Parts: sequence; structure tokens; C-alpha cells
Amino acid sequence: MKSAIHVLDLRTSDIERAFLKAYSEVGFAYLIGHGIDPALRSALFDASAVFHALPEAQKRSAEVDHSHRGYIPMAASTDVNSTLAKITKPHQSSSFMMMHEDETAMPDVYLSGPNKWPNLSGFRPTLEQYHSEMCPLGNRMMQIALRAIDAKPSAIEMFDPLTTWLRLLHYPPAPAQRAEDQYGSAPHTDFGALTFLATDDVAGFQVLAPKGN
Repeated sequence: MKSAIHVLDLRTSDIERAFLKAYSEVGFAYLIGHGIDPALRSALFDASAVFHALPEAQKRSAEVDHSHRGYIPMAASTDVNSTLAKITKPHQSSSFMMMHEDETAMPDVYLSGPNKWPNLSGFRPTLEQYHSEMCPLGNRMMQIALRAIDAKPSAIEMFDPLTTWLRLLHYPPAPAQRAEDQYGSAPHTDFGALTFLATDDVAGFQVLAPKGN
């Protein structure tokens, strides 16, 4: 029997209890009542579609740099951190990543630096607005998580300054015949404290619960 994915409603008064239950039993949850404007989310998906439809040479003008910002081409990365599968083939996906915007790199801030932006009208403002609204949500969720495990309120200071990624992923249709170890994104556990995943109506994402179902 598959584990049921919990629904967390940030408008409820017992959110800490619900958070602890969801992430103890499954490790993933649907989040509602978060206050992010659906129109902004839609604009982000539109911006992602426009970017990924650009000619490859134009996308590569913003190719990823040492600070993990920019465009990662199709089949250019291989997940070597997974303990869930032996990964030998590159991911069949491409992506664009932005982080906090710094005018110049600051040596005392992890992965500090400016973002790399393609020459694409409206792209940067849309991503920056979405990022600016997601950061307070991330802070709120971390405080909920810390209260859920009875951590000291000062523990939130560990996340200041924030290290954040906004990643626009593109997966091409999977071929009917492909190797068993060929993935759009290989089985893995994320290395960050929190991951927010905005999905569209295309199925394919899977969650492995601690009990293995």
C-alpha cells in the first residue's frame, strides 16, 4: 500500500503537529494556504517555457558558472550523490538556476555572486518577483519545522543569510524504449533544508516514503 502524501494548510492553528506528522511519515507534503499568487506561478511557468524554447546558442550565453547560476544544458549533469540507485548516465533534462543577487562575489557568503541572465524580455523580473515571495515562505516553513521539533528559536539564525536556488527544469518526452537506469532526474535526496516543488499537469514525479512505498 502506498503511503498517502499529507496536505499541509498554513492557515490551520496546529500546523506544527501536522508538519511533524507529514515529514516523519512520508517526507513530502502538498502545501496549501501559502499565499503565493497563482498568477505569479503561472507567469513563472510561462517564462520557463519561453526560455527553454530558445535556440541552444542563446541559452548557452547564460551557461552555468562556478557559483551554480545559469543554464545547464540537456544531459550535462549526472547525480553522483544518490544512495537510491547507481547513476551512470546523465540526466535527460535541462535547467536554469538563479540564486540571491549579489553585485559582486562576497568571500564570506556561500556561493555569493551575480546571477547570469539571458537576453529575454520580462524573464528576470518574473523570476526575481517569484524568488522574493518564496523566500519569506521558506523562512516561515523553517520556523514551523523548528517549532515542530522543539528547537530553540535562535536556531533560525543558522539560515541567515539564506542560500536559495530557483530552478526552472525542462524534461523532454521520455522515449518508449530507454535503459532502466536512464532518468529525467535520477532518484535522489535533496541536500537543502527545504525544497518547494511547483508542478504542472504532467505526471511523472514520484516520492519514496521511509517505509519504501
